[in-house]
Amino acid sequence: MKGEAEEHHFGPDGSVTLILYEHAAYLKDDIEGIRILFTGDNDMEKAVLEAAAMVEYHKNKADSMDSFHHGDSC
Repeated sequence: MKGEAEEHHFGPDGSVTLILYEHAAYLKDDIEGIRILFTGDNDMEKAVLEAAAMVEYHKNKADSMDSFHHGDSC
């Protein structure tokens, strides 16, 4: 895509990237390999909400992995 853009990085090690253009947004998650292109002014808010959901997903995933312990390591 061409034109001016704002790039924002979120999540662990900045792995979730949201690039905002004038009439579109590009969301990518380098951990899960997800790429989403949102087009149109109506989808701009949806892109921001989806980015927040991805960050929350990774946070919850990390928290759940931290609470798991094998029986022989306790």
